[in-house]
Amino acid sequence: MKIDFYSVPDTLVSPIQCAPSEAGVDIYGGGWIGGNATHTGLVNLEESYYTMIECSFNTDLYQLTTVAVGKITAANKDYYFYRTTIVTQLPEHTCTGEVIINDGTGKFKGATGTIPIKGFIEHPSRYLYFTGEGTITLVVGENHKK
Repeated sequence: MKIDFYSVPDTLVSPIQCAPSEAGVDIYGGGWIGGNATHTGLVNLEESYYTMIECSFNTDLYQLTTVAVGKITAANKDYYFYRTTIVTQLPEHTCTGEVIINDGTGKFKGATGTIPIKGFIEHPSRYLYFTGEGTITLVVGENHKK
């Protein structure tokens, strides 16, 4: 599976504080995902989102690690759930990580997969642009489309 995604932070969601709190680093608590991917085509931005669940800041390496969960919705409204871990190098704003796919609806029901990603954060908008290529296993059966 190939992905070419971007994320748009939701400025109305409460930010989360990264550990350790003494570092004074806060990040947006969620947002939307857009772009294109194999098996989804054009991603439905309005129905594809992420929620930050963890954040840590390594003051020695000047490195931000975030963990988020969410769903990606295809143009046909089928969607899959994912969990992602992203490590961002500051001040370069480059990042690497992986997306773990775990179940969904329609053709993504029972889907699993891992996609290594790389990208960058645009500053000051905090939009994240990332690409990746990995594997996704789709279950083909009575209720699934190939």
